[in-house]
Amino acid sequence: MSLRRRFLVAAVLGTALAACGSDSTGANASVVSTWTLTKFEFTNDANAAQKTDIIGLGGHGTITFNANLTWAIAVTLPGGGSFNGAGTYTETATTLTIVTNGQSPSTSVFTKTVTSTTLTLTGGAATFDFGAGDVPAHINVTATR
Repeated sequence: MSLRRRFLVAAVLGTALAACGSDSTGANASVVSTWTLTKFEFTNDANAAQKTDIIGLGGHGTITFNANLTWAIAVTLPGGGSFNGAGTYTETATTLTIVTNGQSPSTSVFTKTVTSTTLTLTGGAATFDFGAGDVPAHINVTATR
């Protein structure tokens, strides 16, 4: 399965990114903003040493979280191609829940840390093809503004 197809499958099942919309930090930090992705990494649940970082391979993109609880992502994939997605989100002080729109809407829950310049999301559930078919994985994301 091509990297583009693997990314699209995983993104539909568990795209998750967020951003800080103000200079606040800590428990009351909001995710409302546009962020530049610096890491979008899939880790194999059965083999934590097996990882694929879309950004590290040459991809790039942004994600925007709006005050009306909607989000949108645009990613250019390594080697060409692109992915665009959208949906809704909710957040608490320590979690971000992403719902992806589409034919088969999916939900991913991430642990989040937000500072004035960096967003870190960990643990969103997905599937990803590391080369031998789709396997359970989780997503780790870092984004800056």
